[in-house]
Amino acid sequence: MEFLRRVLNFCTGRWYAVYTSGHGSGFVRDRELRTRRRALAEADSWVGDACTIGGDAMVKNIFTDKIVYPTRLRGYKFNSVVRG
Repeated sequence: MEFLRRVLNFCTGRWYAVYTSGHGSGFVRDRELRTRRRALAEADSWVGDACTIGGDAMVKNIFTDKIVYPTRLRGYKFNSVVRG
């Protein structure tokens, strides 16, 4: 059953793992894999909710081992509305 789940995740683009932390602790990986878009949304949500406790989030592609969040925010201008 686990093998089938891995194959389905690969075929549907669920290649991203969300890691969260709170109170300055180490990152803990969420068990479920997500698509890139969903993983970034989950990380944004966690950062927004956990900012009062010093929480942070990270998204990593499990196949390339590349961190895609929070590095995607570099160079953004936060004083303007960005849609897309």
